[in-house]
Amino acid sequence: MVWRGLGDHAFKVESTLVRALRKEGVEVTEANLRQREVEILRVARNWDIGLSEHGSVTDMHLLAMLQHHGAPTRLIDVTFNPLTALWFACSDSSMANLPGVLVVMTVSDAPSRVTSDIPTLTYDTVTMPREATVISAMRKSQAIGGPLLIEPRPKDERMKAQEGAFLAGVFPDVPQDGPVVGFQWSGFAPLLPFTLRALESPDANIGGTNWQGFSYAGIVISPEIKRQLLPVLDRTFNRSHRTMYPDMPGFVATLKQGLLRDELGSDGNRGGDLPVPMPEYWQNA
Repeated sequence: MVWRGLGDHAFKVESTLVRALRKEGVEVTEANLRQREVEILRVARNWDIGLSEHGSVTDMHLLAMLQHHGAPTRLIDVTFNPLTALWFACSDSSMANLPGVLVVMTVSDAPSRVTSDIPTLTYDTVTMPREATVISAMRKSQAIGGPLLIEPRPKDERMKAQEGAFLAGVFPDVPQDGPVVGFQWSGFAPLLPFTLRALESPDANIGGTNWQGFSYAGIVISPEIKRQLLPVLDRTFNRSHRTMYPDMPGFVATLKQGLLRDELGSDGNRGGDLPVPMPEYWQNA
């Protein structure tokens, strides 16, 4: 299973690229997603993004890089750790008064890809090895009727801390009606919530560990529970902005959002209760 936390239970699990096209008034289809995806990749490469002394990364690797830095892609961020997803569902201060949701999605039988994999070429992709990684993945998604699990390699410090991965799949011809957008799923999908409820019973007997097909369920978290969970997640499970975003962009973003006021108000030893001494050059002025 993989997990995703949403600060507002009215949100859907959907890719940033799907949201971008919808905002522009563009019909969300696989053809339009792929066209915009190719355009973004082309322009990124024109900026020398993904280029190093070792050559140019594959399209799948470049998509993961772009997603990591906030660009619209078809990839959807997920984590293998439910505590991390729970923190994301509770931590956004702008949504503190809204119910959040902890989303669980089954991927036990989903094929996986690694972003640094050497592409498997076919007769029609032999001349475009970089593009082959995404093309083959979407063909596989279409064949199985569900998403693929995309694991980033190598992982930077943030992905390690968040135990993160991605879900990606070909956009269905007939979009599914529900809170998870852009994936096909089997007829077993609606059964997962009932299975999870059954597990609460002491005499529940759920056979096997491999759930066939992609499915999902959501656990709604009230604003009051959010407030109660945050200090527990911080003090007991070490989930905070500092641990979830352990890099320079994460620190700067947290600082700009005004989430470090308490820490800026103290220096550790004095606890912020003594005045900061005036620099000598200002005293002389």
